[in-house]
Amino acid sequence: MMLQSRKPLFWLLLFIVAYPLAAFVVIPILRTLWESFLVDGRWNLSAYRTAFGADSSGWQALSTSVLISLGTVAGAALVGVPVAFLLGRVDFPGRRLASVLVIFPLALPPLVGVLSFMFLFESYGVVPLALQALLGLDRPPFRLTGLAGVLVVHIYSLFPFYTVFVAQALRGLDRSLEESSMALGAGRLRTLRRVTLPMLRPALMSATLLVFMTSMASFSAPYLFALNHHFLSTDIFLNKINNNNPQALALTVVLAGISLAFLGLIRKVGPGRVLGGGKGSPAPLRQLRSPAARRLAATAAAAFCLLVLLPHFMIAFLAFVKTGGWTHTVLPEHYTLENFRRMFVQPMFFAPIVNSVKMAGMAAVAVGVFGLMAALLVVRGRFAARGLLEMAVMLPWALPGTVIAISLIVSLSQPHLLTGGVAWAGSVWLLPVAYFVRFMPLGVRSTASALEQLDPALEEASASLGAGPLRTFRRVLLPLLWPGCLAGMLFTFITAVGEYTSSILLYVPDNMPISIKIDIQSRIPDLGGASAYSVLLLALVLGALYASRKSLRVGDQIRL
Repeated sequence: MMLQSRKPLFWLLLFIVAYPLAAFVVIPILRTLWESFLVDGRWNLSAYRTAFGADSSGWQALSTSVLISLGTVAGAALVGVPVAFLLGRVDFPGRRLASVLVIFPLALPPLVGVLSFMFLFESYGVVPLALQALLGLDRPPFRLTGLAGVLVVHIYSLFPFYTVFVAQALRGLDRSLEESSMALGAGRLRTLRRVTLPMLRPALMSATLLVFMTSMASFSAPYLFALNHHFLSTDIFLNKINNNNPQALALTVVLAGISLAFLGLIRKVGPGRVLGGGKGSPAPLRQLRSPAARRLAATAAAAFCLLVLLPHFMIAFLAFVKTGGWTHTVLPEHYTLENFRRMFVQPMFFAPIVNSVKMAGMAAVAVGVFGLMAALLVVRGRFAARGLLEMAVMLPWALPGTVIAISLIVSLSQPHLLTGGVAWAGSVWLLPVAYFVRFMPLGVRSTASALEQLDPALEEASASLGAGPLRTFRRVLLPLLWPGCLAGMLFTFITAVGEYTSSILLYVPDNMPISIKIDIQSRIPDLGGASAYSVLLLALVLGALYASRKSLRVGDQIRL
């Protein structure tokens, strides 16, 4: 079913796709750029001079964000790549369990992960206090805070990108090239350096750029671990809440520019295709025959699984802590079920969970419908601006949540034609719109991947038998595209239900999401209440992930 500009169906689909793109993506971004140069009604660079002047923190925020992102890339690669080689090349006790658990850091919502690391490794966290008691010290031997805390949280959260990308690439690698290198006298290290790594370069570059962009966009870790340091994402938020709008807009444009530059690099590098990919089944895993080596591998796998699950266990454990029942002891002295009981007995405590599920659900449905329509245009469309449309559709994937939130506030603070003459800023609808904008590329990419695998001959056969375009779509395309479409919806729900970066700028009391409630409870402080909310949020995310893996095999549907 080729969509050509002379057909009415093409114009209907184009309107459905172009309207939200124009109203919530293109115009907000352009207006934010325009407003950043328009100060006191005049076109000038005063906002940028103020934000990046000698007495400002703009350059420090930019350099800190870039340096932490580079450090995150290095650390995540040092952890993720060796893990990928071990899981992809060696058979050892515990390998299957480790292969499942390696993606668990990605399932941990950012805010929940940061809070868990604070409870574990801050000054009065479990690990420093336990070491103090064990070693008989007067004070904890270390504390994880500041830039070091941000870096550790980022590495833990993002190393699975390297593991997943490289492990997938290793499965398609032509092992005969490595065997030929070693047969010609090259050792294992030289073969790795001269043969294997060059073939893995696309996967490594894609993971590197994705990790760098995600780290640059990070808000939760800098905001909670290093608020006394300057980052672009946190400085934008602080300038906004202090009504320093020109500086907030200038920093937003700079952060967006860096992110878009890396989106261009991703498009240039490509989707991680393995060079020299082989055919047939993957090579068998290397067997560890030595009992000592197997015991060592099993111990290492157990330690790895424990480290991966430690933040999850910590959050679950703290959910049973009584408010005020944990001060300076290694472990809390009082436990209770009251933290959970309050949420189910008192509606005001359970409301944030309902709000998050509703807003994430609305965004997921909107992403599914939009993704289906946009994928048809991008894959099957035949018109001059198709490349421009595809770029606009994928644009939100490169923009941090802070940038999207600020651009929506700037654009929708006043009524205009595309919003039906209504100002959306300050309403309960702006936050689910932000969720939809942030995750629309997930729906488009997952559905487009499924559509690209379909032979157009199926649609041509339906048309030759007398079926019209709508019947062909309903009876042929939709059943085949539904798994990919549903995969995008599930991923949107999983990510949006715990979203924090956009939520902190856009929520109102009537639609407070669970992430904001967790933040508020942790600052009261009510660690038990914050952890109980975190456990429910984590259960929602893991439940949705399990459903997606069980019924859709989502890993085969989406190609990052």
